[in-house]
Amino acid sequence: MVYAVIMAGGKGERFWPKSRMKTPKQLLAIVSDNTMMQETVSRLDNISQDENILIITNSIQSEEIRKQLPSVPPENIISEPCGRNTAPCIALAAAFMKNDDDVMVVLPADHMIRNKNMFQKNITDTINMAKKTNALFTIGINPLFPATGYGYIHFKEQIKSDTETEMCEVVEFTEKPDLKKAKEFIESGEYYWNSGIFIWRKSVFVDSLKKFMPDLYEGYKKILSSIKNGNYEEKIQEIYPQLPNISIDYGIMEKADNVLVAKSLFDWDDVGSWDAVGKYFEPDDNQNVAKGKFVEVDSKNCIVFSDNKLVATVGVQNLIIVVTDDAVLVCDKTRSQDVKEIVKKLGSKPENQIYLS
Repeated sequence: MVYAVIMAGGKGERFWPKSRMKTPKQLLAIVSDNTMMQETVSRLDNISQDENILIITNSIQSEEIRKQLPSVPPENIISEPCGRNTAPCIALAAAFMKNDDDVMVVLPADHMIRNKNMFQKNITDTINMAKKTNALFTIGINPLFPATGYGYIHFKEQIKSDTETEMCEVVEFTEKPDLKKAKEFIESGEYYWNSGIFIWRKSVFVDSLKKFMPDLYEGYKKILSSIKNGNYEEKIQEIYPQLPNISIDYGIMEKADNVLVAKSLFDWDDVGSWDAVGKYFEPDDNQNVAKGKFVEVDSKNCIVFSDNKLVATVGVQNLIIVVTDDAVLVCDKTRSQDVKEIVKKLGSKPENQIYLS
């Protein structure tokens, strides 16, 4: 059986003011008519049944997820009592899986992938490999430019497999590099971007927990016991805050020697900030991109999002302008990563919490 585990606890701070605590990036329709969460689930229709989709989120967002995904059983939308990064998130999902030989496909809720057929081909090939090997698989993205905002996977020679998807051994994982190092990675031809998509059998993952993260393994066993004993809702409040706050990359992937990377053939974008949105819309003659009502005079290279209000610009360029019912963001396109700093400032004053919720 194949389970799809969707990690959906992110805050999406770089997409303020559209993104709020109850409706972060993955619950917004930013680049299509569907939300990013809905797009993610729709790509799984030939990979996992709805009853085998597990969504790990938080209590603030769970109600909206249920509204957006009526086909997913409500009990499969699992709320973390508190944020504990990706390793505990995946361990929590594993505790709800029935059989040790079931395969987990772990993926973020907020990535953009348009080539659905190729995505399903790559994932299915990797699932088939995971069923018959004791390996931890990740999906590598062919890097298009020296990005400093992504992690990298250093791979070596291709292994033999009976799939069309290329599989390679992993040498090491590298977190977000500086520009010089990223250029070196690209020039070497031996690196992929780290997609954050993982595939393995439950038993292989649990064995890795036991070996590399014994504290989390003990927590996993307690969660598993609470599910079997029928007192999960009570016990998880006690167990989960005590789990280590660590990513799956640091906790397991960087330590294990049984890691393989599957080369993706699909397009991929984590759509990390407002400036990444422009490519998904047709620009006007002045390279402005707008979703909503917009009129301009002598304005160039702007990205404009407005829910209801008309946005008018005169003589400006290279701006991001986002308008909601209660807030307006005006940002230089080169500073879109710094929108999260606005969120921090708002969060520091109780009277401004209304603009985050």
